Amino acid sequence: MAKAALAIISTLCIVAAMAGSGSCHPGESFTVKGKVYCDPCRLKFETRISENIADAVVKLECRNMTTEKVTYTKETTTGADGTYSMTVEGEHEDEICDVTVEKSPREDCKEAAAGLEKAQVVLSDNVGMHSNVRYANPLFFMKEKVSKDCAKVVKELDFVPLEM
Repeated sequence: MAKAALAIISTLCIVAAMAGSGSCHPGESFTVKGKVYCDPCRLKFETRISENIADAVVKLECRNMTTEKVTYTKETTTGADGTYSMTVEGEHEDEICDVTVEKSPREDCKEAAAGLEKAQVVLSDNVGMHSNVRYANPLFFMKEKVSKDCAKVVKELDFVPLEM
């Protein structure tokens, strides 16, 4: 009985793929997870003194790869721990999907780093991943002025920043 059920499911997936649906899971949804933090050192990466930002606004936007037309948009806010999780409906195989930081609730940490304000996520079943959970790279805002604690952090990292 189990072998027969497996054969039927496999056949349905093959027929669905041949029909062009591209997915064995009709009504597919994905969960996109990530976090937003404050970079007090303006290093553009997370350090031990980085602080997670609650209530930051992030937006997911998918665009058609050929036409660049926006096909899907969803917004959410981070929780008290600076993390977010959003459900995204549908297969987005022919789209480029980015999560972007939109707004920081913190007046002391609201500058987005140009070129680093978004993280790309793949929202397709057809990429070899066996989970519907997708993790976006951490996103961040920077403080206007470098924190006094950053010199110690930079020394600990044995790192020479470009600006400080």
